[in-house]
Amino acid sequence: AAYLARQIATAPLLAARAVSSRELWLLQLEKLVVNASINPLTAILRCRNSGLFDGGDGGPVARVMDRLLGETSAVLQALVAHESTAQILLAAGDADGCGVDAARDRFSLPRLRGMLHAFGPRVGANTSSMLQDVQAGRQTEVRDFNGWLVDTAAFLDKGLDVSTHRALVDMVESGTVLSKEELGERLLV
Repeated sequence: AAYLARQIATAPLLAARAVSSRELWLLQLEKLVVNASINPLTAILRCRNSGLFDGGDGGPVARVMDRLLGETSAVLQALVAHESTAQILLAAGDADGCGVDAARDRFSLPRLRGMLHAFGPRVGANTSSMLQDVQAGRQTEVRDFNGWLVDTAAFLDKGLDVSTHRALVDMVESGTVLSKEELGERLLV
């Protein structure tokens, strides 16, 4: 396995790198943040990814994304502090437990906001997979992304607010189509 991993990590066209199991898990959670933010909104608004980032910081979509990121941050910070994640967070030899603090910082609202707004424009010309699924009449991954956050919040702490994620699951599954203003009116109450 080590040989194969080394071959993949050093393949010049892949731009790959080897990471620890802890880092892989954290990277997967960051990918979830992006997918749970961009995909359902593009499916509801029927827009390319760039449509989420062209209204400025004060527009309804930016405010909805901020609310989503706030909910996501709370869930992921609770997750990395939960005893069930201790083994993966300590996998990199972090005997003093500061890995939990670093992971909580990694999932802070300002960090997630910066990550999403740095990544979003790079994929602006793309059509999200969820919008492609909606347009093709296929089942979406909204339950795998936003639904997972809702379920994880319920497992960790019944008091975690994931109402925006729950609403997005319902809207995507019911085929709701909204304008940016209507989205704000629905979710920013």
